[in-house]
Amino acid sequence: NNTARVGPSSARYALHRLFIQRHGWQVKGLAANGETWDAVHPSMAFADKVSSGVKALFDDRLGSSGLSLHELAVFAATLEHLIHSE
Repeated sequence: NNTARVGPSSARYALHRLFIQRHGWQVKGLAANGETWDAVHPSMAFADKVSSGVKALFDDRLGSSGLSLHELAVFAATLEHLIHSE
């Protein structure tokens, strides 16, 4: 966006592409599956794996000003770690 931050739909798309390219993973909550990219918040991908407080933190940040590229990388690394932990 105009503040050099990534909004929810762009974050969802970027995370989806990252996991497809890096691991060949279709992560539930990230793949569009016929929806628009802004239909679901990217934090839904780990909604059942973290506390509601952690999910709310990401939702608030994404919804208000978006994520910086560094924050998006942290989000991706956190999600990747949670998936590997399963």
